[in-house]
Amino acid sequence: MRRYFTLSLACAAALSAAACSGTGQDDAAGGRGGTPSASRTHASAAGGDRNASADRRSATPRTSQSAHDKLLAAASAHMLEQNPPGTHNTPGPRGMFAVNADDVSELFIWETPDNRFCSGSDTADGGWSTTTCTAHASDTAYAPKPGLMNLGGLGGASGANYFFGVDRETLRGVTCNGRPVPYHQVISMAGGRRPVYAFVLPAETGGSVTVTVARGRTTAKEHIELLFGPSSKHPACA
Repeated sequence: MRRYFTLSLACAAALSAAACSGTGQDDAAGGRGGTPSASRTHASAAGGDRNASADRRSATPRTSQSAHDKLLAAASAHMLEQNPPGTHNTPGPRGMFAVNADDVSELFIWETPDNRFCSGSDTADGGWSTTTCTAHASDTAYAPKPGLMNLGGLGGASGANYFFGVDRETLRGVTCNGRPVPYHQVISMAGGRRPVYAFVLPAETGGSVTVTVARGRTTAKEHIELLFGPSSKHPACA
């Protein structure tokens, strides 16, 4: 049986332990049902960003489009069963947004009705489900000055998926050891002011990625710390 793990950088790095909640289960029975809003997927970034506009399906070459559509429908239905309307972490009116998929699972991010950030992963058969949310909307409030908002990540069979927002600046690139890391925009949050991007790295990659941003006519480099530290047994970014 494949095991799935949750990476919560928003909990570990930016927020207190009380700011996040998570659930997980093995070999639980899945359910049926769903909603059209759960299948909303943004494949490309706004602003003419050529790197971010790559088809999100390129990240999942092993899964055909037909198989992916079935996986998405089943995983989103089960995720909504875990977070139904009226519960604390249910998706808001915009629904859930698919981030990435491997052969057996789908990753999602969403905002709750009270504007808290959530991420979750679910398998099509309901064998594994996890949800992590911030405790308060203020934990991920729009920044008063330019900067990145590390929104954490989720891991699965295909690797570790990370999410981050860009406040008051424009994303130009993500690199690991000077090599470009593919990314795509998933959604805009904070009333449309914050584009949220995602990228995937091999599982247990340590260190930090370098993020190049534009601020007016100048550029700057920032870093996103990965959950794992450098290790001789696993790849690392610096």
